[in-house]
Amino acid sequence: MRTKAWMFLIPLLLIGRTAICDDWDYLDDGLGKLPECSSISERCDGELKTRYGTLQMAFQDDYEFTVSLDGKSVGTFAGEEFAIRNVYSIGANDVLLLALYSGGTACPFDVYILQINSDSTFKLSESFGNCSPRYKAYVDHEVLIIKMPPYFNPEHYRDLSPEEQKEIDAWKESVFKWSNSSLTSQYGDTRHHKKRKSGGQR
Repeated sequence: MRTKAWMFLIPLLLIGRTAICDDWDYLDDGLGKLPECSSISERCDGELKTRYGTLQMAFQDDYEFTVSLDGKSVGTFAGEEFAIRNVYSIGANDVLLLALYSGGTACPFDVYILQINSDSTFKLSESFGNCSPRYKAYVDHEVLIIKMPPYFNPEHYRDLSPEEQKEIDAWKESVFKWSNSSLTSQYGDTRHHKKRKSGGQR
């Protein structure tokens, strides 16, 4: 994916001590290794073969992408860019981490998990994440764990009072776990997370 404007605002994006380290991956940096789509260039890069079927991504219309498994619809996603970020073999299942970029800075990213079972059925999670473009994902005892450092819209951070900035600076990383086909979420900040009306799965 292309470089975003917020990349030049890293000092404000990385709120909290846990985010100061550089040991994070970027949701918008697939390095060309896995399929990704862009509504700006109106293109999608190929398909991905899993153990139990071929996942296909297609540009549908302005800001819409479709995902299918062997021709069966997985979902339609609305945003500026959409990509497969990680692929894991967990037990008998293939588990994929998907990232959807909204095109803004208020809440740049939604994340999804797609689990493909050995009988070629699948389960797609609801959108999750704390909006951060940075993450770390790994598997521990057949549990997929995704961690994200705190995030606050860099365009508004300077407008906050010292008390509000202090509260945000105390935010901790958020942790999400996928196990037995279900997702659990532990947010490290005090905000109420809502799905954006401008993007997400349709």
